[in-house]
Amino acid sequence: MPAALALSAGSALPVSSAPNVNATAIKRQGDDNRPWLQPKDFIVPGLITSLVAIVVISGKYPIIVMSTANQSTPSAAEQAEQFKREGNAMYHERKFRKAIELYSKAIELDDNVAAYYSNRALANAALERWQEVFDDAEHVLAKLNKSHHKAVYWVVKASKEMAKPKDELLSLLPDSAAAIAEAWGSDDDEHPTQKQLDYAEEWGVRVSEAIVKGRMDNLQKILEKIPVGSFPSNVKTGYTALAKYYMARKEWAKGLECFRKLLQYQEKRLPANEASTLDELATTYNNIGVCEKHAGKLEDAVTDLRKSLDCSIRAGSDEKDQNLASIWSNMGSCQVSLGKMDEAIKCHKKAVEIATSKGDTPKSAPLMLALARALRDAGNNKEADGLFGRVVAVWSGFSKVEDLVKESPDVPDERRLVELYITTVAEWAMLQLSSNRDASVKTADAIRIMESGVATLKRWGRQAQAWRLLLPMAQISDDKKYLDEASHVIEGLPEAEHDLAKQAVTHVTEQMTTKA
Repeated sequence: MPAALALSAGSALPVSSAPNVNATAIKRQGDDNRPWLQPKDFIVPGLITSLVAIVVISGKYPIIVMSTANQSTPSAAEQAEQFKREGNAMYHERKFRKAIELYSKAIELDDNVAAYYSNRALANAALERWQEVFDDAEHVLAKLNKSHHKAVYWVVKASKEMAKPKDELLSLLPDSAAAIAEAWGSDDDEHPTQKQLDYAEEWGVRVSEAIVKGRMDNLQKILEKIPVGSFPSNVKTGYTALAKYYMARKEWAKGLECFRKLLQYQEKRLPANEASTLDELATTYNNIGVCEKHAGKLEDAVTDLRKSLDCSIRAGSDEKDQNLASIWSNMGSCQVSLGKMDEAIKCHKKAVEIATSKGDTPKSAPLMLALARALRDAGNNKEADGLFGRVVAVWSGFSKVEDLVKESPDVPDERRLVELYITTVAEWAMLQLSSNRDASVKTADAIRIMESGVATLKRWGRQAQAWRLLLPMAQISDDKKYLDEASHVIEGLPEAEHDLAKQAVTHVTEQMTTKA
């Protein structure tokens, strides 16, 4: 039976040191004539190298555990510092989640170091995890250091981000109340502290970054708490960008909510009755009216657009005329939807009168188009015909569509402008066909208008889109050459659009074949 296991410090055994191993050779007990055990004789997989167990095969030898008393094992504090250094490195590489993991390991080893918590708060702040930031900062102030300046900063910042009231924070951390009150600053927008101004500036940068990166989810969170001392322009930029994001998605109620919040801020914070304030309010009321119109709240839209008109007129500057024209045009669109055509035409005419005071321009073209459509729908085709012609003349006068887009702030991009141009040309051509003139004359005029439109599209490098005009030309004239040209130009379209266009060409071909 094997001898009993013996634990020994190994002090009586001859050993020589080696890196990471306590012994390179160990004398066998009880037999001075047998060779010393070598490291190759150690069969102990899985054990750390600082603790070597030596198994002696013969039953008469005990197991000897070498002492680790003289080993230089890193202390828990040293390991914690190493985790902190690694966390710092991860933070600077913007690997925030990994940094948080490493700071947490440091805290597990030594939970009495405030820096570990404040560093973790910094990393969580980068991810906008404000509750975690608050928890770490609150722990430092409550348990470790009541005046730790970084913890004070983070507990205040997190509280503001989460809209926690100052009084609640002061009662939670009474021993840190003085430092917190100083960091929090005044709640008076008229007299913000320097710290509040610095924070507000940082907030404005975050608004801009969210817009540039297209992070509307982040922008919405940022706008939930506007800090004291913020520039009104930053607030306006943020709410307007978020509202237009929703409007582009046809989420009119959400867009309306954004503009109403902006209006509340402006009415509270901007100096009353100044021209600049009135101009800001006019723009916001106008945007509110647009959202209400699309949301089906037509009477509300008319009311708010009238408020917009009132503010714009009271602002009273010539440079605001284009804004005033836009408001009148929006009012006209609401009246059209309400079926009040006489009122609609009056509003649209007022808009065009203002917008074209210095001539027809790309900025005035959409307003002229709105009036042309209202006149046509009211049966005043002659006046409508002239306005359609003026709109097309403005757009066709540009040799490059890119240049036209730059001069057309109300049209978001080239694709939309090209579509609007094609639609307008087609509407103008159809207006000719609805007249009481001789059939051959009005048909010739309609073809002439659309041929000119096709020529403009080719000049703009958008000939592939010309099929939208060529097909009605083929139908009106019964001339197959337009059909053949349409079949040719659609080859330049993207695959998905090409399939749709090909179906349309096939349909018109079948119609013309049957008619023949």
